[in-house]
Amino acid sequence: ITPTTRATEQLDALADSYRDRRRPLAVHGGGTWGYLRSWMGPEAALVALYDQPDLIHEMMQYKLEQFDLYTAPLIDRLRPEIVMLWEDFCYNHGMMISPDSFREFCAPYYRRVVEVSRNAGVPLVIVDTDGQVSEYLNLSDELGVNGTWPLEQVCGNDLQEYRANHPDMILAGGIEKEVVNTGNDDMIEAELAKWPALLQQGGCFPMFDHALQPDVGYEALCRCMTRLHAIAGSDLGYFPRV
Repeated sequence: ITPTTRATEQLDALADSYRDRRRPLAVHGGGTWGYLRSWMGPEAALVALYDQPDLIHEMMQYKLEQFDLYTAPLIDRLRPEIVMLWEDFCYNHGMMISPDSFREFCAPYYRRVVEVSRNAGVPLVIVDTDGQVSEYLNLSDELGVNGTWPLEQVCGNDLQEYRANHPDMILAGGIEKEVVNTGNDDMIEAELAKWPALLQQGGCFPMFDHALQPDVGYEALCRCMTRLHAIAGSDLGYFPRV
């Protein structure tokens, strides 16, 4: 299948509109087993790795063909600063699938995304996966993926350990979101205490480790963000800016 003339013209116009951008541009690069889990449900997707490997390979091949058809041309033309993938294939104690299964079924997709991204000069290929990611980060190193987030704290993700073991990995997230919930503001200082050292080492972007919860307190959020601005040496000052 080749792009139509209209599609090519639309891509040209899109590329032109981003040529003089002043902010980083991100392109979504899809994902692998996380999408299969969404299609099939987690139990069926896990069992199929062993009972129906040919089906999983076929589905992964379909994902790869869709990437080459639709997303690779975008990356090549737009030359973004970031290509981001989504998985959510970790849970509170580690990966849902084994490293061997990842290497067999998922790694070819990752290698292709990284190849296209590097050829386009993309400096950051980052994966969004919740849960405990220490096992997964070793696989990231194998494939050339150099970023991960949101590094949920309730799962025991240790950013100091990850920085030591993966010195070139971009670590984003890592602030326990519940510290800004109503009644938890006494936890803010302790949660932010790790960030001066992490920021000094570089390659870390402090963010809440997922979407804020319904119990978020306005005063606690302002206090946390104001303190984080100070730690990061930001000129944003008091939060929120008015």
